[in-house]
Amino acid sequence: MRTFRAAMLAATLLWPGISAATTAYDIDVKITNSQSYETIDLTVNYSGANGGFSGSGSTVSCTPNATLNATTSFNDVAPNLKSGTMRTTQFAGPVVLYTCIFDANAGAPTAGQFVITIRDWTSSSTSTAPTVQISRIALH
Repeated sequence: MRTFRAAMLAATLLWPGISAATTAYDIDVKITNSQSYETIDLTVNYSGANGGFSGSGSTVSCTPNATLNATTSFNDVAPNLKSGTMRTTQFAGPVVLYTCIFDANAGAPTAGQFVITIRDWTSSSTSTAPTVQISRIALH
C-alpha cells in the first residue's frame, strides 16, 4: 500500500491532472439540544481529518435541511467550513442543520476529527447556548 501511495504522490507531482483517489461521505451537522433558536453561526474545523469538503468558498457542496425553512450560507476556506443559519421564527432542536459532502483521502472520517465552534447564536426563548456536533457520517 505504501508503494501505491508513493506512486500516486509522484504521479500527482509529475502530472498535475492526476489526483489520488478519494471517497465521498455525507456529513450531517446537527443541533443536539432541545432548545429553539433564530440564528446560529458556526465553524467546522476539519484540519484533523484527511481530506476536505467538496467544492470551496460559497460553492461548497452543502445542502441545508429544507424542513427548517431557513436561510443558510456557507464559506469553505480550508481547513474551516463556516456556516450561518437564520430564520425569522424559531427552529427547535434537536435538528440537522445541513449535510455536506466530504472527500476523504484515506479512510473514513470520524466525528472526532471535526471541531465545531459556535461563533454566535440568538434565541428569544433561552439563554442556553446550542450544542452542535457531527451526527452522521455515511458513504455518499
